Amino acid sequence: MGSQISFSFKTLSIVISMLDKVFKSNLRVEGLEHLVENPTLYVVNHFTRSETLLLPYVIHKHRKHMVHSLADSGLFHGRLGDHLRDLGAISTREPFRNRKIIQELMTGAHDWVIFPEGLMVKNKAIYHRGKLRLDNPERQGPPHTGAAVLALKAEMAKRQYLTAIKKGDHKTARRYEERYNFHGPDALSFKDVVIVPVNITYYPVRPDQNIFISLARMVSKEISKRAEEELKVEGNLLLSKTDIDIHFGRPINLYQYLDNVLPMVNTLFPFLHESTRSDMILGIQKHRLTNRFMREIYHKVAVNIDHVVASIIRYSNSKKLDEDELKALIYLLGKEFDYMESVRVHPSLGPALQQLVTDHLYKPFEDILDLAVEQGTIRRQDGFVHINDPRGTLSFHRVRLKGLITVFANEIEPLKNVVQRLQEVSRWSRKKKQKAVADHLIQEDLDAYQKEFEALDPKESTLQKKKGAEAFFLDHPKAEWGVVLCHGYLASPLEMRASADHLYEQGFSVYGVRLQGHGTRADALKGVSLEGWRDAFDRAYGVIKHRCKHVVVGGFSTGGLMALLAAANKQNHVRGVFTINAALQLRDLRSKLVPTVAMWNDLLESWNIQYGKMEYIENQSENPDVNYERNYLHGVKTLGKLIKRTHQRLSHVVAPTLVIQGDADPVVLPESGQAIIDGIQSDHRELKMLPYDRHIIVKEGDITVFNEITRFLHGLRKATIAVRFALP
Repeated sequence: MGSQISFSFKTLSIVISMLDKVFKSNLRVEGLEHLVENPTLYVVNHFTRSETLLLPYVIHKHRKHMVHSLADSGLFHGRLGDHLRDLGAISTREPFRNRKIIQELMTGAHDWVIFPEGLMVKNKAIYHRGKLRLDNPERQGPPHTGAAVLALKAEMAKRQYLTAIKKGDHKTARRYEERYNFHGPDALSFKDVVIVPVNITYYPVRPDQNIFISLARMVSKEISKRAEEELKVEGNLLLSKTDIDIHFGRPINLYQYLDNVLPMVNTLFPFLHESTRSDMILGIQKHRLTNRFMREIYHKVAVNIDHVVASIIRYSNSKKLDEDELKALIYLLGKEFDYMESVRVHPSLGPALQQLVTDHLYKPFEDILDLAVEQGTIRRQDGFVHINDPRGTLSFHRVRLKGLITVFANEIEPLKNVVQRLQEVSRWSRKKKQKAVADHLIQEDLDAYQKEFEALDPKESTLQKKKGAEAFFLDHPKAEWGVVLCHGYLASPLEMRASADHLYEQGFSVYGVRLQGHGTRADALKGVSLEGWRDAFDRAYGVIKHRCKHVVVGGFSTGGLMALLAAANKQNHVRGVFTINAALQLRDLRSKLVPTVAMWNDLLESWNIQYGKMEYIENQSENPDVNYERNYLHGVKTLGKLIKRTHQRLSHVVAPTLVIQGDADPVVLPESGQAIIDGIQSDHRELKMLPYDRHIIVKEGDITVFNEITRFLHGLRKATIAVRFALP
């Protein structure tokens, strides 16, 4: 039998490993350092049937131990039942299952997986009014204590047996040996039994038609509503891009629950039968132990955006939520939870959450709102989310199809600190939320700058932060209009300070962008990416958006391209865009050789050849105090990607646009200005060709450029006021 089980388990491992490659689900495991060599009872939350096979596979993969598990008695039919038995699973209705579990934990023959709720908790309803409480068809009340009793009995029986051996009480010793089917002290594990709490979190959970349902209908023309529900939900978890987060908690040593109580009970009640004393100890400790591991299971939920949105809907005091304010709230909560050391945060609440507050389409947000609309929880209209009144209580076996918003909110209900903070931040005023978003984005910019400095090797050259080389924010009191201002390639925000000061004096708030890899040292360009530049620009945009009513984007040279790209991506959210010598077409033909040179460098690297590489060229700048002295090819390659992307997206620019171009620019072809005008789709676009024979025309004293920008911005402001007064 042992070899058969071993063979079946190896087969299972191979099959699931293959399925890992075929299926789209992403299995992520944390807390592997908590897997110990002690006899272990794994207690796991139960949401899908697949966990019966999934947990044994994961534990075997990382511990190289075969574990046994309890499984729903309904699965033990035909060949499926035979295979489950071969794999060490036991039906929940097996007559002597408890003795087998205790025996294997005492001897350390096998670890065990048990789902302490007793069945799949489809509604995630495990918490009520501050206490753990199950609410399902089989149990309404405190959690089952069975898992705690089994673990405690295993450790107590082992200790009592060894005590009998020590006292020479062979009769009692034989009774334990016969009851739990082992022979002598050497058969027992010398290590204590431990309990390891395990949490499994799925994201996203989206029921849908899938191949499992089709196969089931091929086998049987009629499948039950319950089977259809389970196939729609659980089949889709495997066939979709689902993150399956498994977290192993710290082992709970049972000596904490026995070392003090066991001697005390034996001393105070020596006249009671041993079994009575054992029952007394179990009665005292089983609830304490159960509450502890159940809380540790549910406190390790990987909190995701679905949880947050569902909980906001549950606790909202208003039936109507502004979508922009909702996005700001979700972003802030993502930041708040990230600061909480005890909270596990899913990537859906990670750095990409910045897209929510920078007028990008953030798919996880759209997906959960689409689900809420589909299931009748909300409706969306004119930029608002309207919360519908509940349609009554859904049945336990239909809640995952029609009431997932409730399920998601239930799942994080045990996390008191999370729910409390969510309620507190939700009550903030709109103004407070907006300021908090801007403050977070500013801090992220500063952190990115510091992190970039720390990543550079100080041995290469002396690093010294220049005043003005970091991003800056000129926050004008009560300004309704704000400008995102971006510097050029190889420079820093210092390049734009003169123009920013001019705009600030004219009554505009201004945020000076620092593109990734700039304002530190030239070799930082080796690590830049177009996405990194976009994120930096978006942080600046997010600050202005949450501090001002109207946002204008602008920039010089490469910064002009970034402004055009932002206007193309954000469209009607941007009230205007201006560019200064935007680098759409460059004079220096050497930039076209960069992909070939980069390919040559990569080839040499693959051959481990360190000579013959060309990583940079010297840069002769008009502004050496601001610009880098070296131009790394990787940076030029990224600039090339930006130029290409801007060409592709120009037709999506619909905001009023001002293009300023020097007629004798030595870096950018003057024809770039007209190319931008011809490519955009704005109803208001103008090209200003100015008599400059240098590229950098944003220095202090370039008043003509500054005045053109100011004229353009004042025109936008007047047009907005005129429209406002024209409205009925």
